[in-house]
Amino acid sequence: MAKAIGCETAAIKAVVMIEASPNQPAFDILNRPQILYERHILKKMTHSRFDAIAPDISGPVRGPGEYGGYNKQYERLNAAMKLDYDAALKATSWGAFQILGENFRHAGYGSVSDFVRAMGDINKQADVFVKFNLSNNKMRRALINKDWATFASVYNGPTYYRYNYDRRIKANYEKLS
Repeated sequence: MAKAIGCETAAIKAVVMIEASPNQPAFDILNRPQILYERHILKKMTHSRFDAIAPDISGPVRGPGEYGGYNKQYERLNAAMKLDYDAALKATSWGAFQILGENFRHAGYGSVSDFVRAMGDINKQADVFVKFNLSNNKMRRALINKDWATFASVYNGPTYYRYNYDRRIKANYEKLS
């Protein structure tokens, strides 16, 4: 992976240590890909169409406690899929690297369903991370140069700083180096 991207192995490990921490491994106890359903993404994708009828499934970001436990994520995803199947899959972060389904094309897949099926294989999750990084020069350069703030803003969005995402990656990298 590191060779394909052109970065240090420790840089990739620093990212995955956040995305697939011991509390949220790549797969859950039922051997399904670990997910994080993101209601604000469904809201955006469906132009708030379901906000009134399903506020727990479609709505604005509420804060750190909004997501609920990892054991609730498939429940929330299943409810969202009943409203809009593709949008629900796109509004979910998948696997060890927690890549949003909406990035399926950047990860090398023709459909979000194909992307989700691939998440059942840890090797394909690794391939997705590589392809996703190769699809965005800014993100790739940031990972190579260990520019954690830029990497975090591209990988995790402009509000990455609320959760110290860049500082947490840097701290992980420093532990590994």
